[in-house]
Amino acid sequence: MFTCNYYCIIKNADTSYISLNYDESGVHAWELYLLTRRRTVKFLNQATITLKSLSQLLKQIGNIVVSEEIRDLIVASVKMGDDSRIALKNDDWQQAYRDAEVSNSCAEKAFFDPSLLALLYFPEDQKYAIYIPLFLPIGIPVLLSLRSVYKHFLKR
Repeated sequence: MFTCNYYCIIKNADTSYISLNYDESGVHAWELYLLTRRRTVKFLNQATITLKSLSQLLKQIGNIVVSEEIRDLIVASVKMGDDSRIALKNDDWQQAYRDAEVSNSCAEKAFFDPSLLALLYFPEDQKYAIYIPLFLPIGIPVLLSLRSVYKHFLKR
């Protein structure tokens, strides 16, 4: 097995040095830093896109009921996204990553909640197909009796 035990130093413009040593895991600290930054930005973008899609979906379906659980997930996603952005401004990438991951997870859970998905497959026009067979057998005798009552009052 090949092991890397070399030591390399790169001089920056501000005369500080970056060590490119491998540690026991075989990953440079700068590689981990870049991966953390990249995943943090990806999580924040995904959470934002998911929340925007959920907002458009809720606007599109007028009579959809949003449960408190979904509301709490949306609020948590927005709050954790804001916390992640604050951590980014403070250069705390580890905390920003954790907050962004939670934000994305909450947004995905809210978007794919089974109670919302069930309403997507129940369009407005299908309500008539469900209610007409239910109320038509009851409605016809009621309408006929109302017609006979109306005729009775006309004869008086």
